[in-house]
Amino acid sequence: MSIKSKLFNLFFKLIKGIGYERIFLQKLRGKINSSPYNILPKFFCKEAELKFLDVGANRGQTIDVIIDIFPNSKIFSFEPTPGLSNELKKKYYDKKNLFIYDCAIGDFSGRIKFYTSEFSPTNSSLKPEIDLYKNFNSPRVHDFEKLIEIEVPIITLNEWFKNENLINEIDVLKIDTQGTEYNVLKGALDILSTKIKIVVFEGQFLSFYKDSVPFYKTIELLYENNFYLLDIFGYNYNNIQMIECDFVFINSNFYNIEAINMIKQEGVI
Repeated sequence: MSIKSKLFNLFFKLIKGIGYERIFLQKLRGKINSSPYNILPKFFCKEAELKFLDVGANRGQTIDVIIDIFPNSKIFSFEPTPGLSNELKKKYYDKKNLFIYDCAIGDFSGRIKFYTSEFSPTNSSLKPEIDLYKNFNSPRVHDFEKLIEIEVPIITLNEWFKNENLINEIDVLKIDTQGTEYNVLKGALDILSTKIKIVVFEGQFLSFYKDSVPFYKTIELLYENNFYLLDIFGYNYNNIQMIECDFVFINSNFYNIEAINMIKQEGVI
């Protein structure tokens, strides 16, 4: 059995083990283009001052969604690509509750190599596995012909939370860092189970980046810190193969697991 097949089997064993198999296939088609943030109003009222961490801001796609849903939200965005972070600062210069940091987030603090291309959503501190993209006949192969290596600052969320001292708790932590989602959480272990209520992260089922940690390790880390899977959104397919999606995990220290399951069974969520 190939490594890809083993990963998919592991994933479906996971959702079966938590009782999700029954509704997974029913929801699959309808959620291919859905947003994980549409579920947040089930937990927070529209007027709430949502404390939202946006790790991997890119051009502000998530910022726009959160401001639209929660106009009073306080957003902390991290984008290490110099051109993009400058764009964000210009775009949101009048937003008093929006803070933009031009650094990467990971499991150590210092400096790190960072790789950019003409398709900015693939920018990462990891080099892309170009041969894998070629197997999918992906247009990204052409973009990677102009891959540029730069150096950017990197910090841990542990350090940021302690040093900035801007908030007491984090309502939602969103991570979209192209292969380093595990590293971001590893660098947040001091606050993960006690300060963070909800984690939204992009999980890739194939190794699109060199030395990336498999997605199931990220899931294991969350379960070890009192999080459990709430839902899955934004499936991305290549022909018939699911290659990535957005996971939503909630912290059982803040939300009663049995109450949430009861709400789901009654069709509220």
